[in-house]
Amino acid sequence: MRLVWLLMRLVRRKVARRIATVLGRTRQLGVRFADAANRQDDVWLVWAGRRMALLHVRPRWCRPLWQGEGESAPVIERRTLRWADGSRVRLPAGTLDG
Repeated sequence: MRLVWLLMRLVRRKVARRIATVLGRTRQLGVRFADAANRQDDVWLVWAGRRMALLHVRPRWCRPLWQGEGESAPVIERRTLRWADGSRVRLPAGTLDG
C-alpha cells in the first residue's frame, strides 16, 4: 500500500489567523479534533490511509494532540474533514494545498 504523508499548517496564530468552521455537538469527534487544534500553536495534521494525527510540532520534538484511525478518523472531502458521527470541520481555503 502506498503511503502518502502530507503536512499542513492548521493554526499559525503568530503570523496569520486562520479560522475553520466546526459543525457538531459537544462530544462528537469533529468537535474534539477542533478543541485539540485550538490548544497549541504550531499544529500540523498528518495522515496516511485511514490514520490521522494532529501534532504539536517544535524544532526538537513533536507531541500528538489528537489521533484517529478507522471510524474515528475523518474522510477528507475537498476542504472538509467529515466524521462518521456526522460532525465535520471545514478548513480555511489553501490549508490542504501541498
